[in-house]
Amino acid sequence: MKLTIEQDNQGDIASFLSQKIIAFNHQHWQKTKKQSLALTYRDDQNTIIAGVSGITFGNWLHLERLWVDEPYRKHGLGAKLLQEIEQQATELGCTQVLVDTLEFQAKPFYLKYGYNVEFEQRNYPLTGTRTYLTKPL
Repeated sequence: MKLTIEQDNQGDIASFLSQKIIAFNHQHWQKTKKQSLALTYRDDQNTIIAGVSGITFGNWLHLERLWVDEPYRKHGLGAKLLQEIEQQATELGCTQVLVDTLEFQAKPFYLKYGYNVEFEQRNYPLTGTRTYLTKPL
């Protein structure tokens, strides 16, 4: 047995480790399907001007991204996207949603729509705060 510092093939090692962890987890969980969700608003040229994406897993929607292009902010597109992805997740059996955001991003937005702070990771990555929020659906 020898310890090897892996600098050149970190992606391969990460993929290998992920596969091993997923296989181990499957021994302890019910078979639960992950499903990707994504919704967009597009302009007349079919360019994405706002979008949201996430993954459902069991009872949970993990809301990964929500973005609205600067000229279209403050017009309710973010709220509509959030409400629609929550509805889609509910129809797939989700009862909870999880999202994380940085202090300069969207914490007040999520609080406005019923999300609750679960945890704040301070000094992230150096001096900021990363906030994890949840909401029952």
